Amino acid sequence: MAPKSQVTGTSSQVQCPSCGELFHSRGLTNHQKSCSRKAAKREQDSKYEAKLNEQELQQAARIAPKKQKPLKPWEKTEIQQQSRSREPTEGLLTSIRTDSLSPEPRSLIPSAEEPNRDTIRTEYHPKSGRKPNSSTFEQFRRPKPADIPPAPDDGSAAPWAPFKSRADFEFAEIALQAALNQKQVDKLLKIFERCASGKDKLNLKNNKEIREIWSDGSALISTFTRHELTGENNQYEMVFDFWCRPLWDWVLDLVCNPLLAPYFEWDAQKLYKFNGNVFIQFFDEPWTAKRFWEVQNTLPVGAKPIGIILYADKTKLSSFGTQMGYPIVARLANLPAEIRNGRGVGGGSIVGWLPIIDDDEEEKKKPGYVNFKRVIWHESFRKLLKSLKNPSNVGYMVKCGDGVSRHLFPFICILSADYEEQ
Repeated sequence: MAPKSQVTGTSSQVQCPSCGELFHSRGLTNHQKSCSRKAAKREQDSKYEAKLNEQELQQAARIAPKKQKPLKPWEKTEIQQQSRSREPTEGLLTSIRTDSLSPEPRSLIPSAEEPNRDTIRTEYHPKSGRKPNSSTFEQFRRPKPADIPPAPDDGSAAPWAPFKSRADFEFAEIALQAALNQKQVDKLLKIFERCASGKDKLNLKNNKEIREIWSDGSALISTFTRHELTGENNQYEMVFDFWCRPLWDWVLDLVCNPLLAPYFEWDAQKLYKFNGNVFIQFFDEPWTAKRFWEVQNTLPVGAKPIGIILYADKTKLSSFGTQMGYPIVARLANLPAEIRNGRGVGGGSIVGWLPIIDDDEEEKKKPGYVNFKRVIWHESFRKLLKSLKNPSNVGYMVKCGDGVSRHLFPFICILSADYEEQ
């Protein structure tokens, strides 16, 4: 079809045969190329959409009940005898493949009742002993952690122990964040002492008392220890300091915390959403993914997996005394995203610092120097993970923050690092 021309005043416009719009004769060629590509793309998308609709219809036809021929009398008797010898099965998930997932995983779940569109199906790991359940799309939601209420001031159970009062703890925290020197701390303490309102009591008298209480309180949490790492570079032996806290001690600090106890999820799960024809699996937390399920498969009955997320980033530097290092941040995968990715109790914690290895302009691109840095950083991670060796092999029995004793097996759920740290 030839383009139609239209003359307007002193300029001529030509109509595009594909979209029908008018263009200047000089710009029509470029427009026609673009318009043809768009038309071909629309046609390709239309064919692909038609193919997907056909596949969904075929899928629905395969799961529809097939009509069977009427049975003869002796065949009915035979089937009745076979049905009596079999044990009844419970649940709606009777044959689901768990060994692998396709790029678009679809699980066919026969149901006694026809589910509504967008029905959410939750299947728990068989070793958990928990029955599957269904809920509507509007009802399904992850419980959001409520604000942690302040603990009552009942002495030994106070969250600011070993400080004598909440005011003592908050003042010491501010003094630490501001890096106040001894004179500044002593002067501020005198001011607060004069301005005390009587609603709270400030018991601190000097900087020495704060440091003594800090020293006593350090025994209540896992502490950092120094490890010496030795490597040879260009026939020279170099020693680096690696600071870290025992990773398993950090895990136990969170597991035994009664404030976090209501939010822990101890069993692997599978979530499905009904699209009108089939149930399609989806993921929203680490314990709904394949890795968690596979780990719980290998554990004894009743044992619980505890997943650890480790993250190392060279771009974020943290100071430790006079030394600098690259922080290693840890989070627990058993806690919901709102807590583990937030700040405060249950959020990310620094569990170590990778040592800084100064780059030599002449050596940094040579394979020997690259391997030297790799050896130092890999040895650092081995020191960090050392405390997980025994618990990950035989488990660890611990009384959790909710008062329930559990047999826990730790594993690295996610290890995230930039290219150089990897």
